[in-house]
Amino acid sequence: MARVASGKEVLEQAKTLLVNARTIEELKQAQAVVLPLELGLSMDFLAPFIEKAAAGGILIVSEIKQALDARLNRKTSLAATYNLL
Repeated sequence: MARVASGKEVLEQAKTLLVNARTIEELKQAQAVVLPLELGLSMDFLAPFIEKAAAGGILIVSEIKQALDARLNRKTSLAATYNLL
C-alpha cells in the first residue's frame, strides 16, 4: 500500500521549480513533490512494470505510456514517460 503523499505546503514552490529548473537535480526534486500530489503517481504506479521487467529482463516503455495515459485520462508524450522513469 502506498503511503499518503505529503508536502502540500511546498507544492506551489515545486511547480515553479519544475518550470524553472536549471539542473537535473532541481527537476527531480520538483517532480518528487509534484507527481504524487498533483497526479497521484508514485513508485507503486511503476512497481508492476519493474517487477515484470525484472522477470523478463525487458522494460517496455510503450506499456507504461499506455497506463500513464489511462491513469491521467489524457495522451502524454513518450518523453513524459521517460521522464517518469
